[in-house]
Amino acid sequence: MRKRLLEILVSDTDLKFLVPLSSYAHMRFRRALVDLELELSRDVQVGIIPPAVRPASPAGPARRHNKDRRIRLVFVGNDFFRKGGEAVLRTYRELSPELPLDLTVVSPVQVGDYAAPHRNATDVARLRELLTSTGGISYFPSAPHPKVLQLLQAADMAVLPSLADTYGYFAAEAAVHGVPVVHTNIQALPEIVGGHGWQLELPLDGNSEWAGIGQGPDHYEDAIVGLSVQLADAIRRYAADPDYWWERRTEVASIQAVRFGANRFQKLSEFYALASGK
Repeated sequence: MRKRLLEILVSDTDLKFLVPLSSYAHMRFRRALVDLELELSRDVQVGIIPPAVRPASPAGPARRHNKDRRIRLVFVGNDFFRKGGEAVLRTYRELSPELPLDLTVVSPVQVGDYAAPHRNATDVARLRELLTSTGGISYFPSAPHPKVLQLLQAADMAVLPSLADTYGYFAAEAAVHGVPVVHTNIQALPEIVGGHGWQLELPLDGNSEWAGIGQGPDHYEDAIVGLSVQLADAIRRYAADPDYWWERRTEVASIQAVRFGANRFQKLSEFYALASGK
């Protein structure tokens, strides 16, 4: 099916532009063509344009207002296991006696995640119980998008220690709010975050994907342990000087808002004008 779709795409004589969301997506597309012995016309122009992402308020990021100086972490992910949710929960439980942390989790927590196929209904029930009973954790199985953006506005850190991520929209949403993101080195995440945060290291294959995918439960468990150690270190470093990160938020949000807003619209407009011959 994939080969047939790509064959249709590359044989389309009306195809003028290719617009991948990231350099990673462009790389994977090019490699897929090579693997399937297909070739894209040299006349096709390529422009990497990220998706449109807007902050909750055009006025910019909120100011830090939690007088108790608690550090607010936010994790959002439909696939709890693939997004590294177990590493987040493990780290929070280990660090909360040491640091004044609050954690908000928005995830249904369900089975069927390809990064952790060994997890079952018993594991899901155990994790949901921990999320609802552990002090300092606010757990939402789901939340409307405006609510997620509000959570980001007030957050100190967005945590996304993903094992696999096709793009990472939550990271982009955090970026346009100036929120530092703790993310892994996989796929497009480093490109999205742009250095405003902390990068956690996973062993990668030749496609910048976690090398442990499909390798069994032991690889998954080892990854969660390793990510938890690195995540704890990132949180401690943030806690050493949180004001530094809050002072940078407006600047970072402005840069990212242009990247995910004005710049992309300008590039798309240029493409459309070229395509129409104007």
